[in-house]
Amino acid sequence: MIDIKLKGMLNQHTLAKEDLHNISNSDNHNVYSQLILANANSEMLSYMLNLNHQKLNDFKSMLAYNQINEAGLINEAQYLNEVSDSSVIKLPAPKRQIGVSITKVLSKRHSCRKFSSIPISKRVLSTLLHYSWGTSPRKIYTDSLTINTRYYASGGGLYPIKVYIYCNNVEDMKSGFYLYQPLSNTLLPLSQDKAINIDNFYEGEGIEVSSSNLSVFYGFRVSSLYLKYGELSLLLAIAEVGEMSQNFDLVATSLGLSGCTIAGFKKRYIENILDFDHIDEHILLSSICGKE
Repeated sequence: MIDIKLKGMLNQHTLAKEDLHNISNSDNHNVYSQLILANANSEMLSYMLNLNHQKLNDFKSMLAYNQINEAGLINEAQYLNEVSDSSVIKLPAPKRQIGVSITKVLSKRHSCRKFSSIPISKRVLSTLLHYSWGTSPRKIYTDSLTINTRYYASGGGLYPIKVYIYCNNVEDMKSGFYLYQPLSNTLLPLSQDKAINIDNFYEGEGIEVSSSNLSVFYGFRVSSLYLKYGELSLLLAIAEVGEMSQNFDLVATSLGLSGCTIAGFKKRYIENILDFDHIDEHILLSSICGKE
């Protein structure tokens, strides 16, 4: 017997529409056939078709940035972007090293959306944040500048991604949003006066935010890359966020934590909490982390 509720799915792998006005049984298979036939538009496909298409103004901007070592100048002045007043939370010194082999970490890493509500200490938090996105001991000396490097790669060394963290079950810390300041390994409290419903962070079900330790949101300011790279900026930002989220997963695993990278976050809701302008400032990706 055929389940009458599922009968509309029988032809989903065989039906290909050639008429844009035929919207019956519409799904991504049919939409894709319309994209290939140029009967429909896709912002994603349009971006891919023009990927790495650079104009004269892009080359002029990149040449100017490289000639005056703009990335080095910005890097050396990064400390000016970090707040150091009494509101800032100074984290304990991170562990000097994490004694787990990379092979073991890679083998144990897995996606997890359900957690135990067991709090983590500030020292564990400090170690997790520092080795995920902090400054590494390696420095570059060029043109009388001292350039700090981090534990992940960045297009042009501009480090345009800021990390916003919702701390939930962390010992001796108030639940709320914080901006991670990598040079000083500190947390700047944000939006402390706003009512926040953590159940509104993500789309769908099965993501236990209330029992997690951290929700992480990667923020991108378009102007931080566009002035040099133009339309190539989004690709560089997405690649960087991928490296940052992988770092976070691996360091979390090495510390006995589990987590998951989540693309289905409620972008507008998070950006409103963080007072983003929705034009130059955007959240690109999210991660969640906790003890199982």
